[in-house]
Amino acid sequence: MSKYNPDQFEIKGLSASAGYNKEIVGLDFLGIKDARPLIDNKNTYARVFIKNKKI
Repeated sequence: MSKYNPDQFEIKGLSASAGYNKEIVGLDFLGIKDARPLIDNKNTYARVFIKNKKI
């Protein structure tokens, strides 16, 4: 997360593949449960959801 430009993008959320650890992610957890994206019933990689502030 050290390479994004906060003037250009807003971090909207995260889906974690192996639980949620604030020390790793660097963002507060805002949900009730962690989100574990599955493909063919297997955990996938974490996803960060961003929004371009100019759109």
